[in-house]
Amino acid sequence: MNSENKVFARSKYVVLSEHGSRMNLSFTSHLILGNRIVALDGIRKCLLVLDIGADMERLCFIDLNDIATITLSKVYGSIEKEELAHKIVQDFLEKVQLKFEFSNKNETIVLPFYDANTDASTDRARLEKNAANWQQLLSKMLAAPIKK
Repeated sequence: MNSENKVFARSKYVVLSEHGSRMNLSFTSHLILGNRIVALDGIRKCLLVLDIGADMERLCFIDLNDIATITLSKVYGSIEKEELAHKIVQDFLEKVQLKFEFSNKNETIVLPFYDANTDASTDRARLEKNAANWQQLLSKMLAAPIKK
């Protein structure tokens, strides 16, 4: 990671920490995904997603106690029969995302991990693995009762 990326990452952590402090959260895990940082408070079973764009800042709070399922979703582009002779199916992967479906609402939150339009194809396998790991971790938290 070059020094410019380290400064950018550090500034994201500072902003995330400020929001977390205001919400009385203590993060046990975090992950940077492009302009987005995802942080988990494992004790309170909640996820904070901070999206820092060029001219805006968006914050999304996900209470895992309100989530019924978390699924890993992969979106593929169209594949012509003759293309498979020269490429593998993974070459057509356009998006990898986690979908959070609420228990009491007909609502879904989508958290992108990989997007072929913005992420390098060399990062695809790593981001796909990160998504699978987070899906597994968070899904286990849905089933586990809160310890007091």
